[in-house]
Amino acid sequence: MNSFYKRKLLTFLFFPLAAFLTSCVDTSNPVIPSSINYSSQMKVVNLVAGSGNTTFTLNGQNFGSANFGEETPTGDFATVSSGSKTLSATFANSSTKSFKFAAPTEY
Repeated sequence: MNSFYKRKLLTFLFFPLAAFLTSCVDTSNPVIPSSINYSSQMKVVNLVAGSGNTTFTLNGQNFGSANFGEETPTGDFATVSSGSKTLSATFANSSTKSFKFAAPTEY
């Protein structure tokens, strides 16, 4: 086949294929956000029977206190930054237990 005809054939096949592929782009999705909110929401529920009023500290800051079966903070969830956290629980008998976890991002 002559080079001229090969070029014509490729041109004839290329433009419809290009038009088809560009029409397959989905533009109805939301745009990529300009910034990402690296935060998580959490509550703590005291499920230690007989612990009395337990005080919770999250990364060195007071997170609240709760008796058995109660949650802290009351009402809405607390918004904390995502990442590695240490939750310390100080029980009524002054014993302390620490828990390490990672708070996932909500975004």
